[in-house]
Amino acid sequence: MKRRYRPRVGLRVPVIFASQAEVGRGQTLDLTVPGCLIESGTVVAQGDSLQLEIYVPGQRFPLSVSLAVVRWTKGKRFGVEFIKMHESQQLSLNRLLALDYSDPSLTQKRTVSS
Repeated sequence: MKRRYRPRVGLRVPVIFASQAEVGRGQTLDLTVPGCLIESGTVVAQGDSLQLEIYVPGQRFPLSVSLAVVRWTKGKRFGVEFIKMHESQQLSLNRLLALDYSDPSLTQKRTVSS
């Protein structure tokens, strides 16, 4: 089993993901470098390539991942590995993971407009 690069950060925030076939909505359950755990009613398959937009409270724009690959699925949950991100998005992810998420205001639910 591949070792994780950094610890997981429990972060429940909205995410929109797109494959060649469809667009889905869900929620991240945790975030790490290099990936995240997503829960969604949209069915994906191991090996699917996705684009992600992760809506983090306090951020002006969503965190964008231009290429992520589904590494595993189990029921409504699936894990993705971030393969390709713009350098500015990678820096944003690193800053995000450095924050203290013991503050509940950072993880409160937020709606995503269509």
